[in-house]
Amino acid sequence: MKRFALFCICLLMLGTSALAAENEGVRLTVDGEARSLIAYEIHDNNYFKLRDVANLLKDTDAQFDVIWNEEKGAIELLSGVAYSTEEPLTETAYQNPVAIENFVPIFKDGAQVLLKAYEIRDNNYFKLRDLAAAMDFGVNWAEATQTIEIDTDASYVFPEANTDKTTVNPQYLSMIGKTKAELDSLFGAGKFDKTYSVTSYPNDVHIYWNTGGETPAATSWATGIFLPASKVFFHCPETMVSHALVKIIPSIIWESSNTEGKYQWRAPYLGKTLTFYLETSTTLIPSNYVLLNLVDFPHNNPETIQL
Repeated sequence: MKRFALFCICLLMLGTSALAAENEGVRLTVDGEARSLIAYEIHDNNYFKLRDVANLLKDTDAQFDVIWNEEKGAIELLSGVAYSTEEPLTETAYQNPVAIENFVPIFKDGAQVLLKAYEIRDNNYFKLRDLAAAMDFGVNWAEATQTIEIDTDASYVFPEANTDKTTVNPQYLSMIGKTKAELDSLFGAGKFDKTYSVTSYPNDVHIYWNTGGETPAATSWATGIFLPASKVFFHCPETMVSHALVKIIPSIIWESSNTEGKYQWRAPYLGKTLTFYLETSTTLIPSNYVLLNLVDFPHNNPETIQL
């Protein structure tokens, strides 16, 4: 249980879709029906306006509402609720817009989820797969027809790594905000340790809850996840030095030691904090543990892109 003590010490769509950058098209369907939706290409991924996606999926099995919570300064997503704003889908792409990385808090049914957004002209744009993972609907890329297929009756399936390079595996990190019932169905029955307020699952994934140390109920939701680096990355190398990690997760800000002689690297991930616990100050290995929690990262420098 030393690794838990260490944590406690340190925790103080669709048819043709215009891409504004190149004004090219992307083919999309919703439950087999061709529809139209504007998108922007950012880092080789299509980003869609959040309200357009909610509008598009209205009256389907994957419908959700979008509400701006002024008191929280956050976006609220309500699953299974029809999109309530009466506005048409965006029909025209902005010419040469600026996209600004945005870390606005997002809550799904009351639990915070981690989604990377870019703000374009006061609207938030997200990767379709990120939204599908959060709201749990199917997305598939049909190579033969070059079409993104949305299946609102299917559950989201995380894609396998399509490269031999080391990249972040979003499957486990996306568990933030999921309920105990959802995680039990994914991982099997876990064992709750009241001392550290953590549930340990059989696959070496450890979940912290929003219960303040009390035993989590089925509706309790995950506020942190603690797991080996081998699960955080596709193709996790046997050793990784800090300058290599910077190429995968930008802005490794600082490294420090603690009272147990361990070391930490800290980095932003979707505006929150990833903490890597190492045996030495310079090298990460697959068995080193990584914590992702809902602590805001203190030194975010939002990326600005001229599309």
